[in-house]
Order: sequence, then C-alpha cells, then structure tokens
Amino acid sequence: MKKFVIGLICGIGLTATTAVYASDTIQAYLFPVKIMLNGESIEVDNNEYVVLNHIGHTYVPLRWVAENMGATVTYQESEGSTPPWIHLSYYQTDSGLLIKDPKENRVSIGNLQLKKIVHDYPNYVTAQLKLQDSPYPLSSVHFKLSFYDENGKLIEKGDGTGQLMKSGDIQTVIVNVGSLKNYSSVTLTVTEIIDISNAGHD
Repeated sequence: MKKFVIGLICGIGLTATTAVYASDTIQAYLFPVKIMLNGESIEVDNNEYVVLNHIGHTYVPLRWVAENMGATVTYQESEGSTPPWIHLSYYQTDSGLLIKDPKENRVSIGNLQLKKIVHDYPNYVTAQLKLQDSPYPLSSVHFKLSFYDENGKLIEKGDGTGQLMKSGDIQTVIVNVGSLKNYSSVTLTVTEIIDISNAGHD
C-alpha cells in the first residue's frame, strides 16, 4: 500500500532556507525542525519524511505524527469525482493491544479494523503492532493473523511480513485478508523476529 505524506498545519510562524517546489501553485521550504512529543524529543526520518514551511505555517507528515502518537492511519483511493479519504483512528494508550502469541510475549497486536473496498467486502485489516523488550536495535517482525467465526471455525488467514521495528515501537500494520466479512475472534502467531541491525537500514 502506498504511503502518503500530507501536511498537518501547526500554525507556527517560522522561517527557513531551502526552497522546495511541490507543485506549480505553492512554494514551500524544507525546515529541519526538532519535535518534542510529551516532553520527549522524537527524530524525523529524513530518508522518508520532511517537514515544510509554507507562508509561515509548518507542515509535518500526518502519518509520522499520528503513528508516533499511537494512531492508525490508512489511505483510501478516490472513486470517480470523490476525493480520497485519510482514515485516522486514535488510541491514547496501548491498552487495546491485547492479542498475543502465547509462545512469543514480546509482540502484541490490537485495535483491528476491517477495511471495505469493493461491494462491502473488506480485503484487508489495519491494526497496531507493538514490539516490546527486543534485544535487537532494529528487528524485522513476521507474523500471521487467524480469524475464526463464532463456532471457532477458521475462516481466513493473513500474513504480516517484514515489519521494521525498534524495541517499544507501536506501528500501524496492514494485513490482507481476502474477502473476510466479519469474524468472532482472532489469534496472533509470531513466525519470526529477525535482527537486521547491521543489514544496511537506518
């Protein structure tokens, strides 16, 4: 799924130096700002996101801010003349991340939402995944979700592969689930946690 970076107006009058021409209609400037979240400094990944200044307002990547605050962000393509949608689901704590693999307690998942694409049949779910107390500076987390009906019958499976995470991270994940319409329960199976700290990733 594509990641879309859109601006969140903070309303802070700032100056900057480097010009960026995003389109024929606006002129913005790269702004190497430092950001504090609840008193803690958080770093913007400059390889993927940038902070911009446009006519005295600061624009920061909505997905980056939202996910650092524990929100789920998904993008829905437009249909015809309808504008595209940005879906935000915000949870103040990770208390909803209660689904765990009994054999791997470092990983938990929750806040699952079915996403409907065609004819009211969802073909993916969004969720929040947490990696806790990992011994690795950077891990690749691989997992499976299994969905069951009210009788305990397996009705669908979905794979989550290669989620790059640091210890303590809570990230939005997307899992394809075919034509799943509803389910009664779900289980998490962590298939692998790989140390990729020295694999050339930032």
